[in-house]
Amino acid sequence: MNKALESGIGITTDMWTDSHNRRSYTALTCHFVTEDWSLTSRVISTLEFDSTIRKTATNIHEQISKELLEVGISADKLSKVVFVSDQGPNIKAALKNYRWIPCAAHVINTVLKHAFSEKNEPTFMGEVTGQITQSKHLVTYLKKSGSTLNLPYAVIQECETRWNSKAAMLSSIAKQHREIRELLKEKGQEHRMERIQVEVLTTISEFLSLFRDASEDMEGDRYPTLNTVLLWRHRLGAHCEPRFQDPDYMRHIRSRASELLNEKFIITSTHKIATFLSPRFKSLKVLSHEENIAVQMEARALTTALIPTLQAQSEEVIQGKTEAITSNHI
Repeated sequence: MNKALESGIGITTDMWTDSHNRRSYTALTCHFVTEDWSLTSRVISTLEFDSTIRKTATNIHEQISKELLEVGISADKLSKVVFVSDQGPNIKAALKNYRWIPCAAHVINTVLKHAFSEKNEPTFMGEVTGQITQSKHLVTYLKKSGSTLNLPYAVIQECETRWNSKAAMLSSIAKQHREIRELLKEKGQEHRMERIQVEVLTTISEFLSLFRDASEDMEGDRYPTLNTVLLWRHRLGAHCEPRFQDPDYMRHIRSRASELLNEKFIITSTHKIATFLSPRFKSLKVLSHEENIAVQMEARALTTALIPTLQAQSEEVIQGKTEAITSNHI
């Protein structure tokens, strides 16, 4: 990792709270390319956050800085680090003085969370959110009653912190709704599916499927993902455009998701340059001609700035090999 730091590394960080014992933790994971060009990840640490202090930006910053220092990443080396985290105000503020990129998969989860929020929704959306709520209750009943053993597939419960779980829940009910209805009928529990319309569940889960594909693709840690963020943002934007055959609730969901993508899923020059540097996507067809030219100019400027460093590294390698050959002859 220290060797990779000379060229640059990425560090992802996240904070969470154990709901059982109410303890909070911070995790730091390092991502870097080895000398044989293999993308590798290493967990630096998982730390318990001091429960006696508040989770302010200052306190989070101090904890992260202290831990990085212990593994050899001092303040003067942080210019070689790019941090990735969610967009929580405290963690974002804690990393404000460093190079930082928001986690795209987390942004997608936030977009969908607000797109299905019950706040200020039109009247006709009440029926849809009601079906989603009843679906949660249905899954809870099936699991607690042990009825899942009699179904061909598992039913999945939605969990706000588990990405894509809404799509998984709706799909798990829709694809075996007949079996679930028969099972409930045998138990005299038919009322548990009274408000659930399979067509609605299927339509929503199909809409969510592209968001699932995007987040799963961008979660990868064995291949570069930064170069795909721009492309997924473009695809999701097109996916949220209104469709002629959409019922009212889907028009609303697509419109709301589109607004949230524009508000929260921000594409930076870093994303654009990463896409440009990918051989498959270097044409940047999703950008306008003016944006394309701007990206090429910025990439050229960055490359020019790197030349002295690359030359110095090359000279060091040549000198090392020369010394090794000389010592062998001696």
